[in-house]
Amino acid sequence: MALGLAAYLLSNVGMGVQKAGAGVFVAGGRGLGTWLAGTAMTLAGAVLLFPAYGLARASVVAPLEGLGLAALALFASRVLREPLSRRHLGALGLIILGTVLTGRVGALPRQASEAFRPEAFAWGASVLLGAALLVAVLPALSRIRAFFRQRAPGTLGILLGGAAGTCAGVAMILQKVVAGAFLDDPARALQEPYLFLFFLVAGAGFVTQQVAWLHGTAVEVVATYSSMAILVPAGTAWAVFGEPFTGGLALGLGMVVLGVVFLAGQVAAVRGLRGAPPDSAPS
Repeated sequence: MALGLAAYLLSNVGMGVQKAGAGVFVAGGRGLGTWLAGTAMTLAGAVLLFPAYGLARASVVAPLEGLGLAALALFASRVLREPLSRRHLGALGLIILGTVLTGRVGALPRQASEAFRPEAFAWGASVLLGAALLVAVLPALSRIRAFFRQRAPGTLGILLGGAAGTCAGVAMILQKVVAGAFLDDPARALQEPYLFLFFLVAGAGFVTQQVAWLHGTAVEVVATYSSMAILVPAGTAWAVFGEPFTGGLALGLGMVVLGVVFLAGQVAAVRGLRGAPPDSAPS
């Protein structure tokens, strides 16, 4: 869990740095160096996730993404000057409580039946991807309707963030498979066919997220990204890896995802983020 927490803190703050650099670069400034620094932080976090997933359950490591989101929200508030209200802080508190709960549940001893199940990967991931897509769309429903009427800003960023998070969630499942193979036999891990699939899916998510930065704020993009990245691996772990799915774990995951959705919805409601007139902001 310590490795997972360090990985998500590093990668999420790195996403904020990426966002800052992308905005400056597109505006014609010298933001390429900042973007590269953020990308390096994100990649370093991804590397740390390999041992984290190899040593702990996916249903425990994945919700730590919520704590990374909390760090990103504070970074966005202090550095990127994105508004952070008491409601936002309440949502972050909910995420932290849910993460702590899943960690306590996941501390149970491993069972002999916990092993990768290739036959469950396709159908298990597909079911959860549909549910995760719903989670990503919910906070953007009002903006989706407004988008077709008046091109509401930020909607595309939320949807692209959710798509990137979907890719990240699937990549984390593959990451755990590769990490398990590495722990069994380091030499065989490089021949693991799931390693290539991991790079393919993770690469698609990375590209999608870079486009999302140009269409939404850091917190609203990463909030929908995080909801998908948490729900997909944690929700499919029972089917794909045979991990126990208890009532306590379900409650913890529910708190994390609810906090993420609530945070995304609150940030999306702040119209002043993207240049709307001050009198158009909600009261």
